Parts: sequence; C-alpha cells; structure tokens
Amino acid sequence: MSKRLTKKKVALFLKREKYFKEFVNQNDLVYSDFKQSFANKRVGLLVKSYLNILGISDITINTENHWEVLNFINLSSYYFYYHYTKKLSSKKLTQILNTIRLTAKKHSFTKLESNYEKELLKILKRDYQITFTEKQIQKYFNYHEIYNYVANAFCRAFQKEKKQQIYDYAYWYILHAYTRKYLREKQQNNIWYKLFFLELISSQKFIQAISDFSPELFNILIIRNNKILSSRESQRKVEDWWKNH
Repeated sequence: MSKRLTKKKVALFLKREKYFKEFVNQNDLVYSDFKQSFANKRVGLLVKSYLNILGISDITINTENHWEVLNFINLSSYYFYYHYTKKLSSKKLTQILNTIRLTAKKHSFTKLESNYEKELLKILKRDYQITFTEKQIQKYFNYHEIYNYVANAFCRAFQKEKKQQIYDYAYWYILHAYTRKYLREKQQNNIWYKLFFLELISSQKFIQAISDFSPELFNILIIRNNKILSSRESQRKVEDWWKNH
C-alpha cells in the first residue's frame, strides 16, 4: 500500500466529520440521523474500501479532490443501512434518496452503466436453475440505481482503462455486502439457498474485478475480507443440499 495511505490516515479521514456534516446540512438533512452509534459502525466499510483502492493506486489523497466522493459514498452507505434495517422513517429515507440522486447528477456519477443485477439473475438461472418470483425480484434486485451511482463515484478518479474494473468491483462488492449482511438474516430455507448462490457469485465477481485491476490490492482485500468469503466446506454443504431437494 502507498505510504501516503496508512491505517492512521484512513482513520483520520473517517473522523473528519465536519466535511460530512456540512454536506448533510447543505442538503437539508438531519445530521443527528447520521450520528447513531449502531449505524456508524456499519457504514465505514465502503469508505475504507475506496481509500484503500486510492492508496494502492498511488493517487494523492486530499479532501479537495476526494471529499465530495467520500461524502457521497458515506451518505449512500447510510441509505443502505437504514433501508435494510428500517430504523429510519420512510419520509427521511426518501429525503436521503433524493439527495443521492441530486448529488449523483451534479457530479456526473452516471457515466458508466452496467446492470449487474440483471446479469446476476441470468447467471443464477443459467448455471444453477435458480429463479425468483416477481415479488422476490422487487425485494432483492431493485437497487441498481444506487449501486450504479456508487460504482461511478468509486471509479471517477481513474483513467479510462481502469474505470470499468473499479466500477465492476464497487458494484459487485456492494451487492455482495447487501446480500451478506441483510438478505440472509432470518430467512427461510426455501430462499436461503438462493441467497447463498447470490452471495457466492457476487463475491467471485468483485474478487475477479479487483484482481484484474491490481494483484496487490487483491491480496490485501482477501486477507481483510477472509471472514466474509464463503468457505469451500460451506459451499459443498449447500451444493449437496441443492442436489438433494
């Protein structure tokens, strides 16, 4: 990792609350909604991932060039958290979503467009004969808009030949995190195995994207995300279950 991006510097970026506070206040949101400790612990993952990618790429890190992206990623992380946990009113959630849309348009976080939710559905059907009802699709595959915005924010600082790789990584990584942290909670067996394969494929995709971009970053992320990657043993058990049902 670049010497310019140490763990201490990452921590300092995450603590620079005044920039995010200004952003929240400028958009007429309630800052106290973004100070809840139970939410705060969950939303730093995307920001840390973005900073790690910049560090590996030897791109100079400074607030002038990157804070608007960091603010956007941070806000989007809160949106994901509150949307899936239902710990914020629908009115406030809509306000956050509208701010995300306006900010994405303002900073052109819309240039690349690859709908990997649709691709994932095709892979599940083709390779595993797994299909979802329309109701399930609306519930689990209805977030392309936000995935696309955040993935565009991730890749903005990179040159043409690297943009698509970082876009792919960010999109699949967010989709994977969503599946891992929320979709598998309190699910019945008839949907659990489907979500397992969803998680498995999305993890393979984001690993492939980041390994294509940088073998060094690939190794770092594998070490850091070791606990959330599915083991061969758990994969074997689910595949056996699938064959016998």
